[in-house]
Amino acid sequence: MSLFYNEKICPSCGLHRGICKCFEVKAYSTDTSTRRNPVDMLPSHMREGMTSYIQSGLEPGGFLTAVLSNDLYLACSQADHINKYVIPDYIEYLVNYAPLDCWGSEKQVRAWIEHRGLKGLRQKEQNNDSGTSKNKDPY
Repeated sequence: MSLFYNEKICPSCGLHRGICKCFEVKAYSTDTSTRRNPVDMLPSHMREGMTSYIQSGLEPGGFLTAVLSNDLYLACSQADHINKYVIPDYIEYLVNYAPLDCWGSEKQVRAWIEHRGLKGLRQKEQNNDSGTSKNKDPY
């Protein structure tokens, strides 16, 4: 069984569809010709933080940690002059494109960071697959 939400992995590059550069989304933006990646629905100064968090489990800043932890009060208090108006966009991105295990509570966010994001989960899954194949009886 795969650890990835609904097999939302790009067949071209192997990244999760929420951060893949190949995935084209037609929903949400009024100008879809300029938006090829779902992470583009987030403010430009926040995209790298979200991508690094999902892909590698790098610890995000205070605002993004609050959003990922589902702490609306803290997210509103930590938001800059742009983010305070687009918190619903983060929720839409997380619900529709992010792996389920990377957000929702502070405990899930800490676990995601500890596992080093999708890269860590892929590595763990590969290690488990190679470990079980070594122990199988070939006959």
